[in-house]
Amino acid sequence: MLVIYISNAPIQAQEWQTFDKISFSDYTHPLVNVTKDGIKYYYHLDSQVWMDDMHNRAAGMTVGMKDGAYGVVRDDGKLIVPFVYDEVRVEDDYEGQWYEGIPYNYKFIVLQQDGLYGYADTNGHVLAQPKYQQLKVISKDIIAVAKDNRWGWLDALTGDLLQPCIYDEVSKTYLFDHYVIVTNSGKEGVATKDGTLVVPVEQEQLHFIKTKDYNYIHALKGGLATLYGISGEVMVEGDFPTLSAIAHSNMLSIRKNKHVGLLNPQTGKVVLEPQFSSIINYTRGLYIVVRDHNLYNVANGEGQLLFSTDFERLDFVNAEGRVKVSGQVVDISAYSERGVNLTPQQIANIKYEVKVDSLPYYIRGYKEGTEGLYDWTGKTVVPQGKYRTVKPYCYDQSVCFIVENTERKISVLDAQGKTLLPMDYWVKDTYQYNAQALSSNLTLKKRYLEIVGQKNEDSYTESIGLFDFEIGKLIVSPAPQSIKWLNENYFRIVKQGIEENLGRVSLYDKEGNALLQFDKEVRDVEMLGNHFLLVEKAEGYNSPVYVLMDIQGNILYENPQWKVRGSYGHINFPEPEGRSIAGFHAGLKKIYADETNLFINEKGEPKRFTDYEQVGEFIEDYGIVAKKMTTSSASNTYRTGNHLFGVIDASGKEVFPPIWSDVHAFGNSSLLLQVRLGDKVGLVDKRGVIILEPEYEYIEWSSGKPYLQIRKDGKEGLITAEGKVVIEPRYDNIRTSYEGEEKTWPILVKDGDWYYFVRKNGKPYTIRSKSN
Repeated sequence: MLVIYISNAPIQAQEWQTFDKISFSDYTHPLVNVTKDGIKYYYHLDSQVWMDDMHNRAAGMTVGMKDGAYGVVRDDGKLIVPFVYDEVRVEDDYEGQWYEGIPYNYKFIVLQQDGLYGYADTNGHVLAQPKYQQLKVISKDIIAVAKDNRWGWLDALTGDLLQPCIYDEVSKTYLFDHYVIVTNSGKEGVATKDGTLVVPVEQEQLHFIKTKDYNYIHALKGGLATLYGISGEVMVEGDFPTLSAIAHSNMLSIRKNKHVGLLNPQTGKVVLEPQFSSIINYTRGLYIVVRDHNLYNVANGEGQLLFSTDFERLDFVNAEGRVKVSGQVVDISAYSERGVNLTPQQIANIKYEVKVDSLPYYIRGYKEGTEGLYDWTGKTVVPQGKYRTVKPYCYDQSVCFIVENTERKISVLDAQGKTLLPMDYWVKDTYQYNAQALSSNLTLKKRYLEIVGQKNEDSYTESIGLFDFEIGKLIVSPAPQSIKWLNENYFRIVKQGIEENLGRVSLYDKEGNALLQFDKEVRDVEMLGNHFLLVEKAEGYNSPVYVLMDIQGNILYENPQWKVRGSYGHINFPEPEGRSIAGFHAGLKKIYADETNLFINEKGEPKRFTDYEQVGEFIEDYGIVAKKMTTSSASNTYRTGNHLFGVIDASGKEVFPPIWSDVHAFGNSSLLLQVRLGDKVGLVDKRGVIILEPEYEYIEWSSGKPYLQIRKDGKEGLITAEGKVVIEPRYDNIRTSYEGEEKTWPILVKDGDWYYFVRKNGKPYTIRSKSN
């Protein structure tokens, strides 16, 4: 037997199965394709089971065909159902949309042989031999079977006969695992798993109702309805031909003579007589009901209408004005249960929505082109008839109301209806307002509202301002200007239009206090970190000059040659993907000027690393340095020039001497560098760790995969990002399995003239071919 150890142990003889061709097969993992004598087969590497065709794959099992018969191979390779059946199918059930790791309600294997049916479990144990005329899975507890055109059922877990075949039909309830619908002579009933009838087989029609907390059986017989509890107890009897669940409510909708009302099934009381054309929404104990001619009202759980007059339309809205339907709630746990990976920003957004949804809801009414707002008891909050639109606005769990008149001008009212902002403004999203810097702090972002004032006839820009909900005042009056948040504490305003102050830049704190008004030659300002300003001054039409200031406007550093991103003389040092290099790092800020090794500290004092011609930004306290080569090199590039590269820390201590001819950021880490020495590459951690010596032709990283693919002396292998060798570089070529374990295993390798598959432990599978 051939055994390959990761340590490159000697290769011993091994018996191989040789095929014309072997390859990965799309969407059939863990099966691969093998071709023998020109015929393609599906093959399981671990069990060496092969089949002529793959019928389908579900619930961790593959149904296949071999020599005209069907069988089942489990994903671990075990042949759990031999290839002896005329037909095999996997029946499973789960809630919602499928995802990796979803819990199944049941998984069974239905077997057919000689026209008869049986079934097996997922271990291949045949619980019922194929001896039944028909078979269908009812639930995780019950398997229905037929003999002589009569139906009964088995215990799904054991295959034992629970109910002899005495019924014309047996079918699912779709709600209850321990119950079945049984039919004889056109009449229906309900039986439990042990065969006990909870609803006699006398019903003309049955359906099952699931409310928020209870389940019921609705039966019709002789034009009268009976509502049974789950144990068969009679809850309600009467003339209720149509009963329906209302989402998230324990009440039932009753329909009679084309009208609907409300029934409390626990008390049997009709709390709202059928008088409405529909009930369209239930939320937090209230129901929106609609009369004929589309007239709306709201009823509570006692059947009382909240309003003495009807509306043209009604909505339930939360504290941000979003319409809420059928008691829907925001629940972050639902995402993790479905295996959804959320970004930090998405998590913050959902948590914010949860906070908003914890506040009281409102009822918004529409009548004669106006909107009004009411609390959950029907009390007026914002009166009907005054405003074209009314929208609740939530800031830090406090609620105000934005109201709009027929001219679309808006006003802001507090919770008591007091006017905070007079109706002189509009709300628009303009290009002149930029709050991107507040995106990670949704509460702070919601604190401010961009408002638009009357536009000057001779101006092409809008007049915008800012309203602050925390203090309930306008902190920036509308004017032709742009407003941009620099961070969570400061914003800048640039005056626009044709007035005398055109282009004038000012700095404000988040309370709207003017801190600095810059000279006219200042074109723009940005934040460096939390305490410093990068001020851009105009010098000619396209030649800005940059100055470093503190928040008080004191100049800390200026240099007439300073450019933010450098010039053609600066090497384009690698930067980690998705990481900002703006601001100070390790207390230093790189100055892009004629000097290419110049930095300043947070006092504005210059610091030069004179041992090197060029030094890159310090990321994670480490910077890449470059020295001019003494001789030209064939490895020169437009990006690097005739330089060698190394790494220093922020104190200037040399971590790696400048010996590499090129460097590249690697993967998602800000500390890893791929380095080149001559025509070979290696991998280092900028903190001083050599992960891979520069002795490889290439090192390849693929997002989402845990291993790096390497090539050394013309041979390929796999390593971890920490440099641990998983597969020594000994193969001519390696292909990983994206559908396999860790999106990698098994791998398909080319070794000389042969292709074969290799396990995670480095040992080969015993099939090979000379073609792929």
